[in-house]
Amino acid sequence: MYILCAPHLEIGGWHNNGEILYVGDSKLLLAHKGNTWLAIGTTIPFTEASCGYVGVNDGWTDLADNYRLDWHYDEALDGNIALAGGLDLSHGTEFTVGVAFGTTQHDALSTLGQSLNIPFEQTREAFIHQWEQTSKRFSLASMSNNAKLYERSVNLLLAHEDKTYSGAMIASLSIPWGDQKSDDELGGYHLVWTRDLVKSVTGLLAAGDTSTPLRSLIYLAVSQREDGGFYQNFWLDGRPYWAGIQLDEVAFPVLLTWRLWKNKAWATSYLLKWFVEPVASSSAKGRSPRRIAGRKQEGIRHPLSPYTSRRSFAARSSLMTVATTLLPSSFAITLIFSNRI
Repeated sequence: MYILCAPHLEIGGWHNNGEILYVGDSKLLLAHKGNTWLAIGTTIPFTEASCGYVGVNDGWTDLADNYRLDWHYDEALDGNIALAGGLDLSHGTEFTVGVAFGTTQHDALSTLGQSLNIPFEQTREAFIHQWEQTSKRFSLASMSNNAKLYERSVNLLLAHEDKTYSGAMIASLSIPWGDQKSDDELGGYHLVWTRDLVKSVTGLLAAGDTSTPLRSLIYLAVSQREDGGFYQNFWLDGRPYWAGIQLDEVAFPVLLTWRLWKNKAWATSYLLKWFVEPVASSSAKGRSPRRIAGRKQEGIRHPLSPYTSRRSFAARSSLMTVATTLLPSSFAITLIFSNRI
């Protein structure tokens, strides 16, 4: 039995580095790129290990020939690489594989050692308990006709929140048409799309979770452009990927602000003073939200919508005015799970 790992650290398979680390009689698989390190070890020994370049001399290419690891290379640098290790099953057929990450080699190895020395059953039990607590605290869990599906849906949405940038949610952990995409396709759904983020946290809000949507609104406030709009999509640290304007990406944060305000989420009133600083007019050809609302009240149908307007009307305008005057009083908050999942 073999372990095969093709690291794509810091986005992309190119420029990864791999090596076999010998610690006494033991072998560990290491990879790194930039400031990110990966370490792989098991509770049973590796009998053999190798690293190579994908499609040339990597473990998969080697094993595909005769199901044996004939090549043994201790390192493969600056390329699209893969690591491989053969397991010594004479020590037993039950074992634990540890995969650890860190900002340095020492960090990754320390995390790996700690993980492998805590019994797997104990770690698994704690992991399941924490996720169960997450879904059970929401108000609608007991009312669901399918509690397991409900809990898994909630947890799947929560899994999309980044662990470094609180409140940031990418559109999806998957890649659309992944079998047709190369490493040159960096973006896809591994980006923050404000529409998808708001859809996800709206589902959580409908489930009774107000803390996650509030974190996301604060994150959006920090990520907002100077003109009040949002980039079409962006990396977790706020850097734009597609720098164009897509109106639903601008409009959805307005809806999230309104929904949290209606739910009386903690600190939203304070946040609005910062996030929704009123200015005289929007960027939609000089039309202010008050003028738009006025024409609406006079019975004049206005063609402006979040999907068809040519420019963003969220340019530091009074977003609450827009949300409370343009949205019908019967506006329903529905449970929406992201269609990117």
